[in-house]
Amino acid sequence: MAIRTNVALIALLLVSIAGCNSVPDTIYEEFIPTVTDQGLQLFTYKAVLDVPSKARKSRFDVHNPRPKKIRKKIERQARAALEAQLKQSNYCQHGYFIIDKFIQRTKLSIKGECKSVAIRD
Repeated sequence: MAIRTNVALIALLLVSIAGCNSVPDTIYEEFIPTVTDQGLQLFTYKAVLDVPSKARKSRFDVHNPRPKKIRKKIERQARAALEAQLKQSNYCQHGYFIIDKFIQRTKLSIKGECKSVAIRD
């Protein structure tokens, strides 16, 4: 239940940070923390964006210079939401690095690894 509350808070944060109609709203968001058997702390942050169908074509047209700016804004907002989630859940207390990121027209995903190792019992 706490995870759903966290996701809802992060979604509100992401929407409030947006504040600009040129950046799509988030309609779904998920934070998935994972600890491997070796103690590596990994995470995946996923979001699905609400991009109106008219805007999809014009905003992400390859010949249009604006898509790069929009993608950068979306990525900054996603990182801010991710940072808030990490802080609230006390995950990756000693920092993290990005392993992979994927940004598409209507969805994004950021995969990362904490700099510290979890101690398992």
